Amino acid sequence: MAYVKVMASHRAIAALRYGEHEKSVTRGAVNCECDTEVAIRQFKADRIMWNKDTGVEAHIIIQSFDGTECDAKTANEIGQELARRIAPNHRAMVYTHTESDGGNIHNHIVINSVDTETGKKLVSSGLLYRLREASNELTKERGLSVIEERKAELKYTQAEAGLNKKNAPIWKDAIRDAVDKARSESRDFASFSARLKEQNITVIDHGENRKYRLTYQDEEGHKARGARLGA
Repeated sequence: MAYVKVMASHRAIAALRYGEHEKSVTRGAVNCECDTEVAIRQFKADRIMWNKDTGVEAHIIIQSFDGTECDAKTANEIGQELARRIAPNHRAMVYTHTESDGGNIHNHIVINSVDTETGKKLVSSGLLYRLREASNELTKERGLSVIEERKAELKYTQAEAGLNKKNAPIWKDAIRDAVDKARSESRDFASFSARLKEQNITVIDHGENRKYRLTYQDEEGHKARGARLGA
């Protein structure tokens, strides 16, 4: 099965170079050269040409797979097709990493914010839901298992429930996803914190004697106590 999360990046160059950093990386490209340094220049040139080289420069998609279901090549192909379906006229690089613990595989998909044909920026509202729907379709087409939506284990606030009905993004879901992923990949609190930092989430430990021990904060400043995130 494939699990998806997304975040906005104000530094496309850092996102691309992070994807490149792992020795076992498998690379794929959409609408650009399959070379990180060339892609950096192409991403930048598009944003400058359309006068959109400020604010959000790229969108980073993390697509995680069960390593027993597919190999890195298949995962990378799925990541490329996901980028094409979500942002057909945008340049994108797909980096597939094979993790040491459990043999899990995940894609770092970096999509340039600017449409090469229109100059418009990729709309982030509802992007996570569009990505999950497309990812589930792609994995199903290849005979992989599909992740069921969260149901009983989450208790949404009234405001969150209203957003959910409108298919609008819920910022706490992004934190929930980051925590779930980091926990599954960590053996101690230090590695847990480091994994969250990679996903632009900060965890604050208030100490054992505090009623609410952990607080999570995303890059936009939203904060949530661990106890408020549900099971």
